[in-house]
Amino acid sequence: MASTAPKPSVLRASRPSAPRRNVFAAPTRRTNASARSARTAARSCVAAGLLYIFFGSFPVLLGLAGNLLLEDSLLVGVIPALAEMLLSPTIAVVFALTLTAAVTSSVDSGLLAPASVLAKNILGPLLKDRISLVSLTRICVMAIAATSAAMALSGTRAFELIQGTYAVTLPSFVVLLAALYHKNARPLAGVLTLATGIGLWMYEIGRNIADDTGEEVLSPGFPIVLFALSFAVYGVTHFAVTALRRE
Repeated sequence: MASTAPKPSVLRASRPSAPRRNVFAAPTRRTNASARSARTAARSCVAAGLLYIFFGSFPVLLGLAGNLLLEDSLLVGVIPALAEMLLSPTIAVVFALTLTAAVTSSVDSGLLAPASVLAKNILGPLLKDRISLVSLTRICVMAIAATSAAMALSGTRAFELIQGTYAVTLPSFVVLLAALYHKNARPLAGVLTLATGIGLWMYEIGRNIADDTGEEVLSPGFPIVLFALSFAVYGVTHFAVTALRRE
């Protein structure tokens, strides 16, 4: 069994970068860390992916049902309207409490995950012994909470915020694929890919906010362009570094 276990370097490379450390990946990483073998860890990843797809299809199905059962003028509050229409008062109260608990749990994980990464991996090495890790994490939690509240109160729709958040993870996904499946992956190529992707993402959001046209934060075709550009930047940088080292 030891011969089938992944190499430590591959495990380190396959860890999601800071933008990808979201509430969905956290329980999967904990399960992998406690797995008794590499085969069990691989099966747990596949099972977790299937379960995420299964439960993630519920909002989509509810949205499709709302399109058929509710009035066309209802654009928000589709799930509460369906619960009021289809469920008894007792079951509707239980459903509302369950939904509130799920949202609260997601908010808690959404604050703690980026705050811990920011405090330990980014600010911690810079500040070193000037402040304790616990105090720094608390400050990061408050800063992220304030930033999230400002973004939520800016008037941007939740769908656009989620779209913009997950678009920035595309460059890190390219780097992850290269680290897993490319034998001679170059660190410089990965760094330039991430820097280019984040810079382009910030430019796109800033441009659309500055225009103030009321349109979406990201253009409809921007994720595809960002994904293709990330592949191009990584490929060009990798071949350039390889050619220079051969010389």
